Amino acid sequence: TLRDPAGEQIAKAWAKQVAKPWEQVMAHRYPIAADSRNEASVKDLQRFVDPESGLLPNFKRNEIGNLSDGEGLGMGSGAKAAPLVNPKMVSNIDKASSLGEVIASLSDRDNGFEIMLEPSAYFTDIIFTLDGQEQHYRNGKTSWSRFSWPGTTTAPGARLDVVTLSGERITVFDYTGRWGLLRMNDSARVADLDGIQQRFSWNTAKGPVSLVVRNYGGVKLTDLANVKALSALNATDGRTK
Repeated sequence: TLRDPAGEQIAKAWAKQVAKPWEQVMAHRYPIAADSRNEASVKDLQRFVDPESGLLPNFKRNEIGNLSDGEGLGMGSGAKAAPLVNPKMVSNIDKASSLGEVIASLSDRDNGFEIMLEPSAYFTDIIFTLDGQEQHYRNGKTSWSRFSWPGTTTAPGARLDVVTLSGERITVFDYTGRWGLLRMNDSARVADLDGIQQRFSWNTAKGPVSLVVRNYGGVKLTDLANVKALSALNATDGRTK
């Protein structure tokens, strides 16, 4: 049978092409390792998940092909033998590809996403900053502002400040680093307003504050949290378990 040699070959290719660089670059860094103080760069993550050029999508196209269900080895998809390729690995690759599409949409300078700070009876000013991009609401008509992530600043992060009626400035959150947007998402109460818009809300000692995100490209800002599922790659090889 060709199944065992083919399965071993896929496992070896996975170890060399994916597992080794993943271990070196991503496995022990946030957000893959949730408790790590070291951050992975978004660029490094894109090296693995980009739908067109990423190591994971390319591995599925070039190494797995139609072998995941035994086809190409004289076995149809209806065969009862164990699958040649670890189904969890295939699932993780698909998750990575989907995440790559999310990042591609959020980072598109012509697409990205829009944010509108919602007026509040508790605050005169609301200031949101993401990777150097800023929206400042000050008593009056609110509007949408285009953002993209990651930004080009040398001091990345997500921050929200408010100014109370008495003039006190309060920092609602200040998440520094490349993954400030992800930490912001985790800290918020999120409500889907429809298929496109989401409201992000936080409480302060002086009252609640919120903003609305208008998503583009068929993705939601909260889809970025799917990156955490890729921690499963830390324990996956190419063979059936």
